[in-house]
Amino acid sequence: MNSWQANGTLEVTGEFLRDVLEACPQGVVCTNATGMVIWANSRAGEMLGFLHEPIDHHLMDEFLEPGHLSAYHEVLDRQVKTKASSRTLDLKMAGLGGKFFDAEIGLRAMTHEGVLMVVHTIFPREPKRSSSHARQNGSIAGEKQFEMLMDRVQRHLPGPVGEMVVLSYQALRNFEKNGDREGMAKVQELERTAGDLTRLLTEMGLNEALVPNSGPLRMKVALDQVVSRVAVEVSDLLQSPPNRMEVGYLPVVEGDPEKFYLLFRHLIANAVAFRKKQCPLAITVDSFQGGSGVWHILVKDNGIGFDNKDSDRIFEPFVQLGPAGERLGSGLGLTVCQRIVTEMGGKISALAEKGEGTTVILTFPGQAEVKEGAGI
Repeated sequence: MNSWQANGTLEVTGEFLRDVLEACPQGVVCTNATGMVIWANSRAGEMLGFLHEPIDHHLMDEFLEPGHLSAYHEVLDRQVKTKASSRTLDLKMAGLGGKFFDAEIGLRAMTHEGVLMVVHTIFPREPKRSSSHARQNGSIAGEKQFEMLMDRVQRHLPGPVGEMVVLSYQALRNFEKNGDREGMAKVQELERTAGDLTRLLTEMGLNEALVPNSGPLRMKVALDQVVSRVAVEVSDLLQSPPNRMEVGYLPVVEGDPEKFYLLFRHLIANAVAFRKKQCPLAITVDSFQGGSGVWHILVKDNGIGFDNKDSDRIFEPFVQLGPAGERLGSGLGLTVCQRIVTEMGGKISALAEKGEGTTVILTFPGQAEVKEGAGI
């Protein structure tokens, strides 16, 4: 699980998300399109009787009451074919050789390295009980793992966002330990909300971009190849005339290719999000070389623009300068861009005129080599 793609579009680094799923008080099982288990967290392993061996390569059918198999596969097939929003089922489940227990299972389709997966979240109505010794050992190990995860969340998601995630999971932990049945419904909803937020932040690459590496990757990066890769993601929109994206001369620069990809993905996504309604979208990516080998890369659009006096504010977290009362994105994309550019030793700025579009200017030390692009 090195990377994910949520809803088949946005690439996600999976290590942080996997840690969050591992610390989840509910069972989480990932299967392929046929229901074969690819990965499960330790809580799911405990529920299904796999305390000391991996659950991989077992079919979910093995853990379901036969009378519920038809309903399960109907929902599973629908998720696989349509990637619809998550669906919830009330089923009877059992671990290997164990008694059946009532459970609520949520199914959601995702993509991992081009392969479709279905994430199953298991909410047992009557959780299975293990021996007191196993519970005690599991509780100690679980608390240590939980504390480590919370520390990592706070380092990866600084500020109020990280605090919200930490407080959410701490609340879940307290409810689980205290056995507050009346509050469990609200807590489970809180868990889903926190999970959605975590997935959003991970999709945006915040766990990668907002935390400077101790030793960032430095190599030659051909920016025309990076922009072409991003263009594929928005090809459906840009290949629908009269929308267009034109790529001019782009240099080879020093840095981390994946972070440059994340940078241009956010810049182009920003241009798409803040385009004018009922007006063809036009994006231009070009560059020119200044003194001492410095390169200036321009990402220009014909969108709604903003008042140029706010050109510094747009890089602040959660600041949006679009139509009043209308949120066109998360408000974090340009913050991520600024952090990446700074880490790569460059500078970022923006010029705009309200109603006339925006030009984002990236400045990097460059190499002598120049690559010529083409219209897309």
